[in-house]
Amino acid sequence: LIMTEKEFNIIGKDLDKEAFDLSKKTLNEWREEGIEKINGEIEKSPEEIRWIEMINEYIDDEIKSLNIEQKPVLLNDQVHMLSEKSFNNNVKSRDADGVFRSIQQNIYIEKEKHNRIEILKAVLHEALHFKSLQKFYVDSKRMKIDVIKMGYQAYKPNEDDHEHFRGLNEAVTDLIVTEISSINRDEIIKEFNITEDEEWESDPSFYRDYMKIIKLIIKKIAEYKGVEYDDIWKKIKKGYFGGEMMHLRGVEDVFGPGSLRFLGALGSGEKLAGRSELNKKFYRYFETDDQAKRDKIAKEVLNERERLRHKNRLNK
Repeated sequence: LIMTEKEFNIIGKDLDKEAFDLSKKTLNEWREEGIEKINGEIEKSPEEIRWIEMINEYIDDEIKSLNIEQKPVLLNDQVHMLSEKSFNNNVKSRDADGVFRSIQQNIYIEKEKHNRIEILKAVLHEALHFKSLQKFYVDSKRMKIDVIKMGYQAYKPNEDDHEHFRGLNEAVTDLIVTEISSINRDEIIKEFNITEDEEWESDPSFYRDYMKIIKLIIKKIAEYKGVEYDDIWKKIKKGYFGGEMMHLRGVEDVFGPGSLRFLGALGSGEKLAGRSELNKKFYRYFETDDQAKRDKIAKEVLNERERLRHKNRLNK
């Protein structure tokens, strides 16, 4: 497969055709640069090359089942397997095993300190980010291009790179990883000779707490609306790949005023405290039906910026 020009979802204030065309051209140039090899890159194994081919098929089947327009193919050269040193030199987060870089449209995977099951699932996770809806904002005066949306995760580049819904986005990503891994289990195990000791069926661990919170929210919204869990889950997946957000209003129908902003702060706008304890409090917020308890938890968990916005939402 060769790289063809991509149609990017580009918006911007006072963005005329000339600025739009230049932005599209620039993004495609950056995407072409994203396939170039970097220092510390490790050659992909035949198994890894085959996996990239398979996950394109798996994700495209999922997107087709949701009646969403197909996404570009993830090319082999857009996935970079890196040494631990190279990954740490190129990626800010030290606790990640992979990262999708939306501006360059490529993926970095740290290969040296992870086993092959972790590597395969990390590629699938980042490939889902690649295939999720992305939106770019152009400041035509400064000719600056920023990503403002990836799946559910939303960025505000003019506000110190402030973001919302990171936790939701990562949870949905890993819930889809788990679903794809389960649906295609037999084929994957056979293709890669995976043994029982390698535990293919284990859930992705890094965002497990986020996943529990989102599954609870889906369950309670489904109960409130009198529909099946899968009906709500399907809408959430459609939003992830297609950009529809209106269904998230159902969060406040069930959990009260301020709850959608609270959800948006998961992984983005909480206090800098112990992650495990914060996640427990987020879970308790959506578990309880007591609005006073929810408001108390919000005050304990949210950082100053999000606490003020949450308070404003309550007072409307």
